[in-house]
Order: sequence, then C-alpha cells, then structure tokens
Amino acid sequence: MHDGIGGVWSYVENLISALGELDKQNTYIVFVTRHSQCLVPDQKNFQKIVININPLNPWCRILYENTILHYDGWKYKIDCFHWFANVVSLFSVVPGLVTIHDLLPLRNPGSYSSIKHLYLKIMLNISAQRAKVILPVSHATALDVIQILKPKTDKLHVLPVIINDTFKPSQGGEIKKFKNRYKLPDKFWLYVANFYPHKNHTRLINAYADLKKQEGAPWPLVLRGDSGQDTGTTKALIKAEIKKFNLEKDVIWLPRLASSELPLLYSGASALIFPSLFEGCGIPVIEAMACGCPVAVSDIEAVKEFAGEAAFFFNGKSISNICSAMANLQNDKGLRGKLINKGIARAKFFSGKQMVEKLLVAYKDAVS
Repeated sequence: MHDGIGGVWSYVENLISALGELDKQNTYIVFVTRHSQCLVPDQKNFQKIVININPLNPWCRILYENTILHYDGWKYKIDCFHWFANVVSLFSVVPGLVTIHDLLPLRNPGSYSSIKHLYLKIMLNISAQRAKVILPVSHATALDVIQILKPKTDKLHVLPVIINDTFKPSQGGEIKKFKNRYKLPDKFWLYVANFYPHKNHTRLINAYADLKKQEGAPWPLVLRGDSGQDTGTTKALIKAEIKKFNLEKDVIWLPRLASSELPLLYSGASALIFPSLFEGCGIPVIEAMACGCPVAVSDIEAVKEFAGEAAFFFNGKSISNICSAMANLQNDKGLRGKLINKGIARAKFFSGKQMVEKLLVAYKDAVS
C-alpha cells in the first residue's frame, strides 16, 4: 500500500495497531513496502518484511503476490495469509482470509477504468471461491458478498473498522492552533472523501449553492480528499461547479494531513456532511462521531448500519434533501448537541478490544 487517507489504509492501520496493543502471544509477519512499513508495531511478536516494489504500480504488486510471496509463506512457515484489499492471489498453499470492503466494482463498474474493472470482477469472484474465511467490513457488504459472489465458504465474519483512541474530542487550544495553521474559519462544514464519482461532490456543491441562497452566509465548506487513479475528471468537474456558482471563497481545499491531525480536523468542524452514494463502511462518519462532530449522512445501508441513531439522514441523490439537512443542522444547536452525545457513545462500539477478539476467532477458523 501507499500512504493516504483512503479507507483501506485507515482500516489496516487501526487493525494492526490494535493487534499490536492487545495481542502479545501470536507472531505476525507483515509484508510491507517502504511506504507502509510505518504501520508495523515495534515489538517482538511483529516481524517486518520490506518488499522492494513500487506500490503505485499495480502490476508489480500483482506479480509479487502471485509468485515470490508464496515462497516467503513457505519460508517463514506462515499459518495463514490475511489479504486486506478485497482479493487474494490466484494460487496459494497457505490458507487465506480476505477483507472485503465493498463490491463497488460490481455494483458501479463505471467508477473504474475498463481494465481495472475487469481485473477486479474476475479476482473478486476467484477470491470468494478460494478464501478460507471472508471478512466483510459490514453486514451490508456481507449481504452483497452472499448475493453476488456466492462464496464457497460459509465462514463470513463481519469485521468493521477499528476506531483507535486518538479519535476523541480535542482540546480547545489544540483546535485553535490547528485552525490557525491551515487558515480555517471558526465554523465550517467538513467533507472527508477522495474525489471518486460515487462520493457525490457535485450534488453537494449544488446543495451548498442552494443553502447559500437560503441562508445568505452558511458556514464555509471544507473539502479534504485525494485524487486517485480512477477519479478521471471528477475533481475538475467539482471545481467547475464551484466556479459556476461563484463559491470560490466559500469552499476550502485542505492538503493531505498527517493521521495525527485528523482528530483535530473533526473536532474543529461544526458538522460533517457525508453525501456519498456507495460505501462499504463510511469510516469518516465513525471517526467524526468519535471526535464529537455531529454528522449528516446519506441514508445508504452501510452508513445507516454504523451510524445508528447518531446521525441526521438524507437522500444523497436529492440536492434539495442535502440542502435541507445542512440547513437543519446549521440552524439547530440543540440537534447538534444531541448528535454529538449520541455519536460519541456510538463510536465506542468500534473499540479495538472487541474487533481484535473477532479477528482472532477468524484466524482460528482459517487454520482449522
């Protein structure tokens, strides 16, 4: 993997960190690149093997995963492989578990290039047949896996994201320094998402334009995200919408932040707006809730599963619904207070202890 704010990176970072903190008995051998070696805890039961490949070149990674990695599996006497990013290798003599974050390539193939879509379509189906254990990140994703992939194994363990202890409400002084560093206003809307089409930025910009007509001076909108291989012209379209509605002074683009700064970002935001049309989980929603940030989110199944009653829901396909949700949250301080309290309580369901216990059961299933 390469470093970024993407959901897979956050998922793996928090899971390995929790394993390091809570499991001192089992031995873990972690295959990493120079970009991802920072994820491995510095302790005796974790061994780090740094692979000299470029993670930005998918073909190098795929070649390694289907050749040398299996020799290493035999060499280090590995009991099972945990594949973190939706697919396993074509061949392996070592039992494997695979984390499946979502089935976006099958649900919405237009989100990917034709070559990547074909590869993922083939490999997702192969992985569902070859994996000894499947770890969907949500019950919504598990249902997709069962209905679409029809896996060979009946060993599905839902393993949501772990929200580590760094995600908690930050102190006022720290928030003020953070806002000064990035020249952020006192109050602002926040959307944390990479610039993929299904993240629905263009409808959000349209809704914000309507909100400005209604409210006159809504909170500024802060966007934090990265461009990826499959974003195409999405970011350019977002900028075009911003320009069309003369919102250049209302929309703030944040650069990539360190992981340690994300809790400050969430804590400093007045509210998170999350209009995504497809998610396997919706990690920023849970992170924001843990930091005491009220959230307004699209009413898709995976997000409803994790947010529970701690969010204000809207139809992400409706510009007027998004606008109405923003108006409600911005104008109702009491509502924001209720969502803050519910969100902090809800986020506690995603503690490392609970998830590590589930993961260790899945590892035992894989080797049995």
